Amino acid sequence: MKAEARPHFDPERFTFFRRELAGYASAVSPGDPSKALRILSPTTMEIAELCTGRATVDEIKRHFAARYQQDPNGALGSQVDEALLMLSLYDLLSIEDDSAEPEIVEAQPAVRRLEEWDFLALRLFLNAGPFPDKLAPPVIHFRHPYVTIEMYSELLLRMRLFHQREHFFALWCDRRIEFFLSLFDERPLKPVASVALVAGLSGVPLAETVVRVFPVLEADLRGRVHKLEWRTVSDAPGNDGLFPVLDSLGLRLEAMLTDEFGPGRHELIYTKVLVLQPDPAV
Repeated sequence: MKAEARPHFDPERFTFFRRELAGYASAVSPGDPSKALRILSPTTMEIAELCTGRATVDEIKRHFAARYQQDPNGALGSQVDEALLMLSLYDLLSIEDDSAEPEIVEAQPAVRRLEEWDFLALRLFLNAGPFPDKLAPPVIHFRHPYVTIEMYSELLLRMRLFHQREHFFALWCDRRIEFFLSLFDERPLKPVASVALVAGLSGVPLAETVVRVFPVLEADLRGRVHKLEWRTVSDAPGNDGLFPVLDSLGLRLEAMLTDEFGPGRHELIYTKVLVLQPDPAV
């Protein structure tokens, strides 16, 4: 969660909230249709009560650490991060961010990186909208060979958005995601962002949209990761549509792992090095 974000813990909006013995509390998220009961520990409740919507994450860390005469950048600061993550996963926090630009409703499609507060829109996109007014599910144009659809369950998706361990980019129109591309951040093992999932609503053209999304993600990731990587299986059904597009974007075949997925099924690794643009003033 960004240091400038101002989390707000407001039990009055919950479906159910009750304080228990020894500092514990029971809560049901206002957005949880299953009405699952969450048990909050005394430490989590102590941190939650600091989330007034006025204090930033950094201020909450400093306040919490000061109670115990500790360094906010140490173990207690990490404890605040863990508590905020858990509360966010259970949809028990609302997040405000002064650093976020004001929402602009685009009449024409626009591309941007997704943030924590875009989770609902992303969930609706992957779930084809709310029940019972569901649309056709999005078309999965590409999936990393080691990625399963289960990795995009609601809980895991929210965790990856929160920790920013996956880079999400989307084409928006009228507050709705129409096309989605994500990349795994493989740091600190290697300074690489690897394409994980490419999906779009039916009728949204693949080639033209990928070409539109890529400059935005490249500009965002340049300076953070050294290289973009696209791994695929030689006989994957979506390759015919993506090969020429990625070639036009500068991704080149770097390696081929022969028979990696069985006889005649090779793993192809395409890469593109992201070079920082020289400063014209230098």
